[in-house]
Parts: sequence; C-alpha cells; structure tokens
Amino acid sequence: MKEPALVLCGGLGTRLRDAVGDVPKVLAPIAGRPFLDLFVGALHRGGIRRIVLLAGYLADQVESYTRGPLREAYPDVEVQVCVESSPLGTGGAIGNARDLVDGTFLVMNGDTYLELDANALLTAHRNANARATIATVHVDDAGRFGSIAVDAASNITGFREKGVEGPGLVNAGVYVLERSVLDLIPPGRAVSLERETLPAMLATGQRVHAAMLPGTFVDIGTPQSWTAFSAEIAARQGSA
Repeated sequence: MKEPALVLCGGLGTRLRDAVGDVPKVLAPIAGRPFLDLFVGALHRGGIRRIVLLAGYLADQVESYTRGPLREAYPDVEVQVCVESSPLGTGGAIGNARDLVDGTFLVMNGDTYLELDANALLTAHRNANARATIATVHVDDAGRFGSIAVDAASNITGFREKGVEGPGLVNAGVYVLERSVLDLIPPGRAVSLERETLPAMLATGQRVHAAMLPGTFVDIGTPQSWTAFSAEIAARQGSA
C-alpha cells in the first residue's frame, strides 16, 4: 500500500525509564529485541511499506537503529526519521512532518502494539467518508485510557476522560487522517491531536469515525505492561 504510517515516538517515556534505562520507548527491549523491530514487523505484515518515525527524545538512537539493524531486517520498507527540536505534542509532531505526506496517511503511537490490517482500516475510513478515523478496541476497563462515545453509525460523538472505570471503546493509538487535517494544526507550537485537534473537528461538525479492530491491543508505556508483553513475546519465541 502507498499510504505512509507516521509513528509518534518522541516522548520522554518517564514511566518506563526505571525499567528499561535511558532509551526511547520505541527501542525498549522486548524479549531481547527492540520494540521497534516488533512494531515494524507488525506493520509489514499489515501491508505498510513506508514509515515516518516522529522522533524527539534520544532521536539519535532511533536514527542509528533505523539506519542499521532495522534496514537490514526490512529492506523493502522505506523508513524516514523526522525529528522535532522541542516537544510538540502528538498534533505538533504530525504537523512537523507535513512536507512528508501528500494524501491520506496513518498515524500510530510508537508504544502501542496492534496487529493491524491497514487496508481494512483505510477501507472503513473511505466508506465512512470521514476526514479522520480512529481505530478502537473494546476493553473491560477503559479507566486507564479514557473512552470514546459513538452513534449507531460508529461516528464519534465525544471523548470521555481517563478515570471512568468500566468497559468501553478506547483509542487504539491508530488513526487515518486526510492531508487537510494538517491545516488545523498550528505550526511551531505544541498541539495535542487527542485533546485539541480531534475535539475541535467534532465541535465544527466534521466526521470522525470509529473503526473497531479485532485482535490484541498492547500499550507498553508502563513497567507493568512492558514486563507482561515482554514475557508474552518470550513465551511465543520459546514455543516456536
């Protein structure tokens, strides 16, 4: 597929640092392999062949790994690194890469693992005639993530804050956006895609769609979730 995936991986990763040391979250070791290796492998299986890493904190480590082991492992994937000179937030980081996209594109959180059928997600986005689509998964307790309210047509009607316990739809950290969404992101300052850009789209009547995705959703952003996922991958490798 020709649509690129922009990967948000510029955060400080403070919650995980005590467990993994001074490395960016996207390079946190998972059963002896950097998370980025597993992440790109999942995107590759999903048909994605162009990836833009939106790096910030310790970007030199990301660039070094991308030029070396990652290129060797996935020679048919074009990987670029776009570095922010100061923290720009999720929306600002995407806006910082505006010169690297010219049509529909995907956005993903670099600390979230999800086996993704990218073509199915793009089809859902186009069938909904949406300007933005968020991949969602159903979880038993949405309190840690915040949840998403939808109507009967799976169009998003609102976002609920973290802390409200109970089952619900949560943002899986994967988006499909039209190039025109970048016009809503002011350049040169920190912008939150989740708290500013997407709610502003809803407030002005623009269609933001929710696409349910099957499969396992893993956020490695805490020591507990990182440890559990690393143990799961090690167990898979041991039984292979």
